[in-house]
Amino acid sequence: YTAVHQGVVRNTHLADPNQNDAAGQLAIAANARLALLGGGAYLRDRVATQPATPADLAQAVNSMANTIEQLGVGYLAGATNIVLDPLRHDLDSQVAQINKLCG
Repeated sequence: YTAVHQGVVRNTHLADPNQNDAAGQLAIAANARLALLGGGAYLRDRVATQPATPADLAQAVNSMANTIEQLGVGYLAGATNIVLDPLRHDLDSQVAQINKLCG
């Protein structure tokens, strides 16, 4: 969870210092999408291979996995903030819930 969370935060908050570099902007966007889609799949796979994970934690992690994958697909599809903002808020809540369960 921690590695995925850090990867998502890091890669979705990168900015290209050269705003006129289309290739750089595309590379940053691709890494963000990869962090979201790959991170979701990774979390879901880890929970599936750990049957002793407490049910509430497994549900919270799977919910986070779904949300970050939805964000990744949304970014790929060019979704607007009207679509993405609720997912971002859900993600914030899910991270807080996981931190509370693991804290």
